[in-house]
Amino acid sequence: MCGNSSMNSRFLKAQVERDRRGGALVLALLVVTLVVGFAASLMQVSSIAARRQLGAVDTKRAFYLADAGLAEAYQGLRIGKTGAVGTRLAPAVYGQGVFWVEATDDGDGRVRLDSTGMMGSARVVLSLVAEPGEVVVSSLAVFTADNLTLVPGTRIDSYDSRNGSYADQRGRDACLEGGVTVGSNGDVTLRGTATDPILVRGDVRAGPARALTMTGTVVVSGDTSPASNEQVLPPIDVPMTSKTRGVDYGGAVPLIFPAGEHGADYLHIGPDAEVVFQGPSVVVLGGLQLAGGSQLTVDTTTGSVTIFVEDYLTIDRGSVVENTTRDPGAFVVQYAGTVTAALRAAGPLEAVVYAPLAQMMLGSGAEIFGSLVGKEIIFTGPAAVHFDRALLESTTKSALPKTMTWRVVDLGQSGGASTDPFHLLGVDPATLPDPAAAHADQVLDVTYVDQSGFLQTYSGMESGFDWTDVQSLESLARDGQLVGEPLGSDPPRTLTAAERATVEYLKSDPPPDSFDTKTRLLAETPLPVEVLAEAIALGLMNSSDLKNVLLDNSPLDAAILTLVLDGTGTLNATDVASVLAAQGAGEGDEDG
Repeated sequence: MCGNSSMNSRFLKAQVERDRRGGALVLALLVVTLVVGFAASLMQVSSIAARRQLGAVDTKRAFYLADAGLAEAYQGLRIGKTGAVGTRLAPAVYGQGVFWVEATDDGDGRVRLDSTGMMGSARVVLSLVAEPGEVVVSSLAVFTADNLTLVPGTRIDSYDSRNGSYADQRGRDACLEGGVTVGSNGDVTLRGTATDPILVRGDVRAGPARALTMTGTVVVSGDTSPASNEQVLPPIDVPMTSKTRGVDYGGAVPLIFPAGEHGADYLHIGPDAEVVFQGPSVVVLGGLQLAGGSQLTVDTTTGSVTIFVEDYLTIDRGSVVENTTRDPGAFVVQYAGTVTAALRAAGPLEAVVYAPLAQMMLGSGAEIFGSLVGKEIIFTGPAAVHFDRALLESTTKSALPKTMTWRVVDLGQSGGASTDPFHLLGVDPATLPDPAAAHADQVLDVTYVDQSGFLQTYSGMESGFDWTDVQSLESLARDGQLVGEPLGSDPPRTLTAAERATVEYLKSDPPPDSFDTKTRLLAETPLPVEVLAEAIALGLMNSSDLKNVLLDNSPLDAAILTLVLDGTGTLNATDVASVLAAQGAGEGDEDG
């Protein structure tokens, strides 16, 4: 009995031990299961977070791609392209992503650009509406809405106020050339004489389907074809500035208006009186009158001065208008009235003058530095307008398309399982165009000077045109729409071996004397413009010999006549008159 009891006790103890070990194993398995589950959950959360982070990065990069597409399309609009860049089937490749831009005409010249960028699995669509920029009227040297007539002795050229005074630049021929546009929405008439020729160093353009008439001695160095579109002169938006009562000033000391906004029913400056406007300032006047002997000083040292005149503008003969910095862009006169504005100041007027509803009358001998734009401009006698090419900078900026709206259309994932946009779209990145080559193809009509110096033309699809062969453009149209304006100047020409030999002879050391130079040039008449210009500029011949060479080469090219009228070379006044008279006689009535 005792033996059996001891055996049972040991059995029970072993059974309890086995049960205890089994429970520990179950507990251990449970703990391991929980740990594995927790680890799996952590891994899943980490994976989701990583995917989200990668998706956010892809979305940001796709956003930048879509924005780059808008920039590329916007640049295309600026140079006359449609704005469409690539397609979904053939997008533009950029780095490891793609974009394409769809352009839709919204009417009134507005274009909606929808740009799609894809990177990884992200897809972003941005939209922008743009409209064409307006031409700033200060970009026009002389322009009228009605007919324009230039009288004998008128001179219109250009300079750049950023490079010094007009007088400093006049001796440098290239500085006065280009940038000038003399035009009208109506007819343009230029009437010169041999003794008082008209000189325009730039383009002269009549309105669309209107006439340009030139009689007598007239030299136009630029293009004379009519404008393709009428120029709209925008109305003047006069600021809402409170006005004081009218001011009649005749004091012995200057009346000074400090910087800021000023308004008066009128301002009349009497003889021997002076009024000063300090910039930056905006002045609104019902009327402005300067009596003979008076002075209006605009102090633009610390800022620009803009004067708005609503009813009448009279600057009498003998009065003075002084711009202290001599920067025309810093002094703007906007005349909103309809009564004739008289501009008869003694000495130069350095300003931009704009009068869209009125006739402007220039006094004989007037000299304007800046620009004149109005309904009509009457030249009562010889006058000079020197256009400031610095004004073109604001024109370039304003001519850019204007952004009307910008918005995000779609910001998210593409919906595909792949993180490769090329796989999602089913395209091969090696066959895709870069952004510059992805613009919609257009019919191109271009006149250009090639790398060899010869004038060429091309008409066909732009994809078939080799832009690397272009040295300079003369004119460019896309789908029949002119991009910019023709340059109008003669293309560069490569001199022949004989012509180069003549130029080398003229530049030999020691230089040939007057008689030998004349003999050599007369033997090779007719001379090309390049050689004749070089001979004049070198000043090797006396006035009589130079006159003989010029007469033998009549009728003279506009560039040569320009040199003659500018006083380049050795011609005296009598011989200049002889050359111009011969030019007029040679052209006869065909000038018209």
